[in-house]
Amino acid sequence: MKKPGISGVGCALLDILYPDARLDSDGFTKYRSKQPGDGGLVPGQLEFASALERYAGTSIEKVIHEVCSGGGSSSNVGGPAIVALIVAAQLLQSERIPVRYFGVRGDDEIGDTIFDIVSKTALDTRGFSRRHGPSPSTRVLSDPSAAGGQGERTFINDLGVAERFQVKDIPAEFFEYQLSFFGGTGLVPRLHEKLGEALYTARGLGNLTVVATVYDFLNESRAPDQLWPLGDGQRDYPLIDLLITDAEEARRLSGEAVPESAIRRFLDWGVGAAIITAGAGPIRFGASDRRENGRFAPIPVTSLPASTEVSRRAPEVDPSSRDTTGCGDNFSGGVLASIASQLATRGPGAGGTLTGKPKEDRLDLRSAVIEGIAAGAAAWFQLGGTRIESYPGETRARVAEFSAAYRAQIGEE
Repeated sequence: MKKPGISGVGCALLDILYPDARLDSDGFTKYRSKQPGDGGLVPGQLEFASALERYAGTSIEKVIHEVCSGGGSSSNVGGPAIVALIVAAQLLQSERIPVRYFGVRGDDEIGDTIFDIVSKTALDTRGFSRRHGPSPSTRVLSDPSAAGGQGERTFINDLGVAERFQVKDIPAEFFEYQLSFFGGTGLVPRLHEKLGEALYTARGLGNLTVVATVYDFLNESRAPDQLWPLGDGQRDYPLIDLLITDAEEARRLSGEAVPESAIRRFLDWGVGAAIITAGAGPIRFGASDRRENGRFAPIPVTSLPASTEVSRRAPEVDPSSRDTTGCGDNFSGGVLASIASQLATRGPGAGGTLTGKPKEDRLDLRSAVIEGIAAGAAAWFQLGGTRIESYPGETRARVAEFSAAYRAQIGEE
């Protein structure tokens, strides 16, 4: 029988957060991208350190010095896979639903810092191996005053040992759990290129598959005029039960500028369900009514607003104590926790199998989106995506507050 729980693989790194960046400064303008893929900085997007240094003609340290006001930095665990999994583990620990991460870190000080932080969370780290070489890291330039006070950031990434991680490095025990999660594989290039192989194995074993994307700078720089490939392209989309992207990622993957149209395109390509986030904007989502063995109850493409609890509480928190880093990853964590809880509550057949299940046994995507919105909103009031709980259940309690406020906001008290 399939084990209840979540196994995840993908991007895990150390976020080095600079909370005093100014994205309207002369320094940022100086190093800002002039055309797609040129290596320059772009608000809200990721750039690789090596490409930025070539573009800027100077060191990353000099770029940061010109963009930030010199207030220092702080470190936290980041990455679309591990942050989402940490949040899911914190939300699910009272239900005793295991959440496990599989991936690599380097044998350097950054790797030790990553592991030390993660070890203080509810996440099972037995699959988090150590390899010779530098650990993945991202410099996060965060400007809390940007976007009308909602905050904005840009990222400078060093792939480190993640550049060498491949599908063959995923052990068999990864596939023993009900839910297989692939997060931010664009920052694990060799895994990303063969993502379909891992999805095929997971689906063949009856697992529910969730893919959360990240800005794919490598493919953007290689071919800015072409759609980004996800694995081997369109033929791998039917292997995805749920796809989570943001609006820009959805546009570059689907070719559709309108999020609702992008979701319809993904569903036409065979994805079971899709969610598109838009920062402080509305969240769009839908689940196919044409997929015979779909895990989610069919739902037309629809939208929900962002949480107004964020703007209501914002004046209570000093800008230096909050930022948007990791809000999207926390959203994914809330979605994962909801789905895993539904699977565990309904038994091993919940959500359908490859042999099909009646619609009433299928999963509730809308409820998962609401829990994602609550988790993402709660994360806005902290620095970095990972919260070290002061007591077990702290994250669950915080997210529950935002969930209750959000349900009241949309009239579902």
